[in-house]
Amino acid sequence: MGAGSQIVSRARMATSLMDIRLIPFYLSVGAYFALYRPYLQYPPETMDAAIVKAIPIWSLAFFIHTTKDSHQTIYARHFFVGLFFSSLGDMCLIWRETLFIPGMLFFAVAHVCYMLGLATDFNFKRTRCGVFFTLLSMCLYLFISSGISSIVMKVLVLVYQGLIFGVGWLAVEHFMYDRTNSACYGACGAALFMFSDCLIGLDKWKFRVPLAEVVIMATYYAGQMCLALSTVRN
Repeated sequence: MGAGSQIVSRARMATSLMDIRLIPFYLSVGAYFALYRPYLQYPPETMDAAIVKAIPIWSLAFFIHTTKDSHQTIYARHFFVGLFFSSLGDMCLIWRETLFIPGMLFFAVAHVCYMLGLATDFNFKRTRCGVFFTLLSMCLYLFISSGISSIVMKVLVLVYQGLIFGVGWLAVEHFMYDRTNSACYGACGAALFMFSDCLIGLDKWKFRVPLAEVVIMATYYAGQMCLALSTVRN
């Protein structure tokens, strides 16, 4: 790719980030951080907090739905449904202990939706980095699972981690073979989502992560935004 093409590509990515339909997302993320100050404390376990936390994800679903021709593609439809289940997971995780497992299950369904979207027209014979993601996932699981006492939770974490790393694998594979802005957004979004979820596991079962809640939510929202932008073909 020449210098001119790189400049054009970067300009298109910047234009996508400035899309006027993302304003509700930016405003709702700002409202969540301003109202509940995750950099100081966990949000209260209330329905109001759960709704405010989910509004940014609903805004991204609205973005996909209103993107010209985007909601008509199989890829975008899977991501739209994935965002819906993600919002349910967000609401559940406000109740950090009592609804942690339901929240994890909702997010697992969301990751299945993302994988189905990414697997559209995907040639599994061309894979390059499947082994890398498998080894990375297993090493991280062995490290985190040593702090989990429940066998049931160990199994759930194993399955869930396999799904999130599966999303990362497919997204990176797409970018390696399809060097478009859309594929780049998908890979970045999956990487941010993986980072956010890994922090949750480390903070919950291994050691206290400084400013965990704010870093988790910032990378999570950024990851979901990138995944939503990956449905815009450019």
